Amino acid sequence: MSKRFKKKLEKRQSRFKSKNTRNGSKNKRQSLIFSISKKKKDDLLRKKRNIIENNKNIEEINQQVLEILNKLPQIVNQISDPNCQDPHLYVQELKIMVSSNNDPPIDDLLESKCVPLLVEFLQRENYQELQFESASVLASIASGTTLHTQYIVELDVIPIFIKLLSTKNISLLNQAILALGNIAGDSIEYRNEILSIGIFPILLDIITNIQSKAILGNAIWAVCNCVRRRPSPPLSITQDAFPIFKQLIQNNDLDLQIKSFYALSYLSNGHLDNNQLIIDLEIIPIIIKYLQSNITKIIIPCIRVLGNIASGSNVQAQVIIDDGALPILKKFLGNKESKIRKETCWVLSNICAGTSNQIQALLNNYFLEFLIQIVKHDLFSVKKEGCYAITNLIESANIQQIDICFSKNIVPPLISLLGNKDHDIIIKTLKALFRLCTLGQQVYQDNEEIIEINICVENIEKIEGEIILEKLSTSMDSIISKEANKILKKFFQKKNEINKQF
Repeated sequence: MSKRFKKKLEKRQSRFKSKNTRNGSKNKRQSLIFSISKKKKDDLLRKKRNIIENNKNIEEINQQVLEILNKLPQIVNQISDPNCQDPHLYVQELKIMVSSNNDPPIDDLLESKCVPLLVEFLQRENYQELQFESASVLASIASGTTLHTQYIVELDVIPIFIKLLSTKNISLLNQAILALGNIAGDSIEYRNEILSIGIFPILLDIITNIQSKAILGNAIWAVCNCVRRRPSPPLSITQDAFPIFKQLIQNNDLDLQIKSFYALSYLSNGHLDNNQLIIDLEIIPIIIKYLQSNITKIIIPCIRVLGNIASGSNVQAQVIIDDGALPILKKFLGNKESKIRKETCWVLSNICAGTSNQIQALLNNYFLEFLIQIVKHDLFSVKKEGCYAITNLIESANIQQIDICFSKNIVPPLISLLGNKDHDIIIKTLKALFRLCTLGQQVYQDNEEIIEINICVENIEKIEGEIILEKLSTSMDSIISKEANKILKKFFQKKNEINKQF
């Protein structure tokens, strides 16, 4: 090997040194991957309304609601009368009005000015039938819009419902849980207010000691509403929940299992301390065991737990690999459910932002080939997560791993990503292409002649990717145009000038 060739090779190798911090690439991502439609659906899941089950059809139910609505002034007059004999029967009609169809007339109820009376009835400990009916109506109001929830919160219902969590009346307890869960799910401000009063240990006590499946399920849902929003509550508040849910995910009841897996997916939110507690309690092996089920409703929250762990430190992400998750994740990349493929790509995007050894583990298990196929052919929502995985891998890979990327013909699928309208994907892809071009300089010796080629540039030219880059260089988006111009000026300008001379 000539000295000149050796120097060029050493220079190229020096450019491949990993620049990762000890906690891994800055492109690790927590589970903020919801599309607008997914976010709307998730927002709906934060609210629960009492639905009265009966055998009536929709027309009959709507007619019943209309009849109650028409006599609402009389109902309000009756419950306002201190001499009313059976106020709970009238409040029961209000419950039917706001619990029987998908578009309850909550606004009409608020305009009737009777809600403060319901808050008063809620405190009549010697009249539990009236307490229960009032709690049901108020819980349904809290399941409405933010303005509906705000209305009852400003009537100071939170401490009243907190107090009712200690009631021995199971039905009343259930309504208190529903109401507080709805309030906590409405906004982070209300959630924090409820947490500050001390709801969390009370809910955990209910989950631990109550036998009723309905109440247990609602209490788990309320816990989810207390932890799912960011910033998450401090671990000092939530840490006692982890061992409880470790037990619940091994419950024989499928519905409770699913709810408990989702609770863990919110509790393990990518914060290092939360991740570490999941690891220390040896929950990951249990998660991996249940990932081998064929139940989509269990698989998705299990994948999210792994993704949250992977979004933490590289040491934490390594636990997922060491515990044997990679073969299962690879299988999920071919799953018929797009949600499972999407969530799996998100987990992989965080592992791809890790160490060279972690990237090598993915390459050894042929993940890159699967990801390339996803970027080429899958639905856009899945393709986007696949893009994050591949571009993170390129950002974090060493020289040998980049060469493997070239051997898998990585450039064409990346160029294809530039044709979409997603700002983030275009930026990520342009940055990945810049690194590939920077590191794509191949130096080899043919007899005494030193030959240099840039494999990335040649691949871009072969598929006319330069035309796409030129188009992006004039984009109205300043960041996109900047990144595209950076590639063109550094790697294509000289070549174009030489071509013009001929």
